[in-house]
Formats: sequence, structure tokens, C-alpha cells
Amino acid sequence: MASLLLVIQCLYLVVALSTSSDTKKKFQPDQLFPQNFTSSTFEQNILHTQATQSTIKMIEALGVTKKDVIRVIRSMNEQQANLHVTIASADAHKLEPCNSDGRTCLENNMHTNINTIIVDGVENMFPSFFDFVSTWKQSLGVYVHANLYLTPPSQQGLLWHSDKTDVFILQLEGSKTWNVCDRVLPNLIVEAFGEVMPFSSAQAMEDASLGQLIQSCETIKMEKGDILYLPAGFVHRATASSKEHSMHATVGVCRTHHRYAWSGIIEHLIPEDHDRNEENEKLFRWLHQVSSKMEEMNMIPKAFGDLDSKQNDFTNLSQWNHLIHSTNVFNDLPNNLLKQMRQEFLTIIQPLLMKVHEKHTRAIAALLHNDKLLLQVLESTRDLMQRSFAPFYMMNVGIGVLKRRSTSIKKLRSVASELSKKIKLKSKVQRGENVFVLINTKEKTISHNLETCFDDDSSGDENVVRVPYKKWVLSPKRAMEAVQYCLGYFQGVKNRAFLVEDLLNNVFRGSKRYKKKTLSVMKWLVKKRFLQVVPEDQDINIISTYEM
Repeated sequence: MASLLLVIQCLYLVVALSTSSDTKKKFQPDQLFPQNFTSSTFEQNILHTQATQSTIKMIEALGVTKKDVIRVIRSMNEQQANLHVTIASADAHKLEPCNSDGRTCLENNMHTNINTIIVDGVENMFPSFFDFVSTWKQSLGVYVHANLYLTPPSQQGLLWHSDKTDVFILQLEGSKTWNVCDRVLPNLIVEAFGEVMPFSSAQAMEDASLGQLIQSCETIKMEKGDILYLPAGFVHRATASSKEHSMHATVGVCRTHHRYAWSGIIEHLIPEDHDRNEENEKLFRWLHQVSSKMEEMNMIPKAFGDLDSKQNDFTNLSQWNHLIHSTNVFNDLPNNLLKQMRQEFLTIIQPLLMKVHEKHTRAIAALLHNDKLLLQVLESTRDLMQRSFAPFYMMNVGIGVLKRRSTSIKKLRSVASELSKKIKLKSKVQRGENVFVLINTKEKTISHNLETCFDDDSSGDENVVRVPYKKWVLSPKRAMEAVQYCLGYFQGVKNRAFLVEDLLNNVFRGSKRYKKKTLSVMKWLVKKRFLQVVPEDQDINIISTYEM
């Protein structure tokens, strides 16, 4: 995996390790879909969106062509090609790795004009796709990945099949005709990929159960710039047009990759294997059975969404999952999250489960009313969500590139260090742009996504730093309260700009003996780049209320 990215440094791809903020805006999912997408379509229905100015700009910002993809594949050795490239043909019932280096793989398969070439994990190969996937992860709060499909004219790459993930299909070049049929709701707890094994039309004619799945289908013609959304479980196939090759990206949105849906959350409320009694084991097995038959169990809790909205429905995807923004689940969540989740379970999930098994449903309801247990599940879920957002610079993209990045990091650290020395009580600060942190109050550490280097505060992991409460001459509890106040998203200053003296007044109650300690905390946070100094001449709203 790492060696693949070393190869890429020889290509033009390394010239732009990240795109501008304007480019990232073009990748925002809520700019690509109707305003009522989350309430009326997401997780429920298919949606074909024809090319718009926004989608065309998005494809231009991605800037990846067939030639670019072939150039990357040609640079792969055998191990890399086997890991990232798959050859598929519905006619030949073929779905297999390259079994050779990239150059040989292309020579063996491109000339036939039959095989589809599938490239997995393109976000690890193209900086633009990395920014695209990262933007979607941050907007949705779930695991997102991307594959590319190069299909010759008139060919079908894959047999009829269904996917376990929701997918967004982006038509990048050429055109393709999709046949979307019946839905077989997947059991998202079980790891197996998809509920319907791939099958051909000939097999469907011989097997009545398979034939039933494709009896009623919708035909969708995808042109360049079109987007097709398929929730998990819809049986489908796709064929390139007869005139030219097709290239499309499939963006997989795995809402249960780390137990994000109701089924996964409830599953992890049940004690682990070694702690299960007979009743819990029965409950666990029943949950697996019912989850595969109930669509609502496979949806993300709406309570994860925009809790500040006055409406019951969410207007866009960027509001979908606020759980990802919290820095510490136990003291940095919207005040009513647990209440919202229980209310949603009571009104939507419980009535459906009661129809199947009353005793098991009451047992699940009892688990949900255990605050400590539910918070523990949400904490591990949130941690996994945020830890999946590895920035592109953390991948091994070549020694030359890393040296240039290292120089840039040193400059950033130097500027932050100088600014920290000038911090005063009247200084304005705010959370650094695109800074993600996880605060561990027990270990007194902060995990983060910033480019950094090892230093005296390092815990041994470059992206985990110890809170130096002893240097601040503060108790661990008071030090972590200060950190939480400054970096919290829902509590404290709520990710807004504030005055340094607000920390003194709201956490240290304005005590004069804490002035020096306040400045020590703030200087450290600025030096580490968790906070940035707002220029004095910049007009910015200040929030100073403390609501922990």
C-alpha cells in the first residue's frame, strides 16, 4: 500500500497535495442534490440527477481522466496492481485481480475491448479524489471510499448484484445505461458483502427467485455530469454505450462501517461474548435476524443530525451527522442528544420491533436508557468516525514530497510559536480551520489531525499530544476543563472566536491567581495550532458565554 504511493511521486499528481478551499466547496454534497434529499431520499429511494453546472464543475475539479488512471496503473508493480486493480467482464463471468504488474495487466486486458478495469481506493492515488472523499466524510460523518470503472463500448462489467453500501455514481466520461430493480435489504451487521450473489440474466431465467428480482426494473441513462444515488440493497447492472468507453466513479457511503445505524448501535449495547448470559445471546441472535428485514434498523439515527434545526427534517447532507464534531462524548455533545435518540427509538423503532418480539424489544429499550452504556457506545462510534479522516499528507507519497511538506510544517510551527508569545488577556482566538481533535480526559491527551513533529509533549504517537497540566500548575481536572472549553464544539465556546480572558472568567471564575495559568494554557494551544490568533483589525463576532 505504502509503496504504491511512492510510485505516484513520479507522476504529475504530486504537484497538488491539496486543493484550494474554493475547490473543496465544489465537492460539498449538499450542493449536488435537492434540498429535501435527506428527508425524502437518503437511505430510502434511488435518485438520478442530470448534469448541472455544479456537477460539471465538480468533475472539472476532480480533473481525473482515463489517461491519468492508465498512467497510474502502468506504474504499479505486481503487489500494488493485485491490491488495487480488478478485471471484470459480465460476459466472461470474470472478476479477478491482475495477477501481474500494472503494465502487463493493461496489455493483457485493454486490447480485448471486453474487460472492465476497476481501480479500488482512488482517493489514495489522486489528491483531488482525496479531498472529495475527505469533504464527504466530514459532511456525512460516515466512512466514504471511491472506486473507478473503465468500461469499453457496449460492455457490462459486473453481473446483476446488490451492494451493502449506499453508492453515488458519478459519470466522468462517456455514458452508461443502468438497470435498477428490486431491493433486497442487506443485513448490515453481518460482514458478508451484499445479500444477492452476482448472477446473470440466463441464471435468472432458470431460477424463479432471481428472476423475480429483475422482473420490474428502471432504466437510467447516465451522461457525463450525471449522478445516480442507490441506497444499499438495490439489485442493478450497468452497460456502456456502443459509441465510446465509459468511466464512472462509485462513491461508497458505508453508514454502518463502524456501527453507525440503529442495528449496529443496539448490537454494541449488548454485552460482549464473554459477558453474555443465555438471554443476551438470544437477544443478539434475534437482532441479527430482524435487522435484515427491517429498513428502519439500517438507518442512521436522525438524532445524529442537525439538533439546532427547528424542523424535524434535515435540509442538506452537511447537517447529517453532528456526532463527528464532538471532541469528547461525555462532556461535549448537544444537551438533548440522548433524549432525542430515545424519543426516536420510542416513536419509530420500538413499535416495529414490538410487533416481532415484545420481550426482546423491552430488553433493548432498557439498554438504551442506561446513560453510561449508551455514551460509551457513542464515544467509540465517534472515535472511529473521526479516526477514519487521515489527511493526505499522512500517507507515504514519496521522500521528496515529504521533505517539502516538512519545510512547510516547520514554517507553520515557527509562526505559531511567535504568535503564542504575544498572547494577552484581550487577544482574540478561535479554533483552527479544519482542526479535528479527540480529547481524552482520562489519559489527559488530545488526538488531532494536524501535521506536526515529535516534541516534548508527544505521547509517542505523532498525532497524539499530552496536556501539560503540571507545567500549567493546574490540577488534571481543571486543565482538561480549560481544554474542553477552548476546543469543544457543542459546549464551551462552541467552535467560535472568543477572548482569552473568557477562559479566565468562565473556567477559572475570574480569579486573579489564575491569570498567568490562563495565559499558559492559551499560549500552548496556539503554539500547537489548535487555536489561531485573530488579527486585531479583523471584525469577528465574539462568543463569551459558557454553557458547560
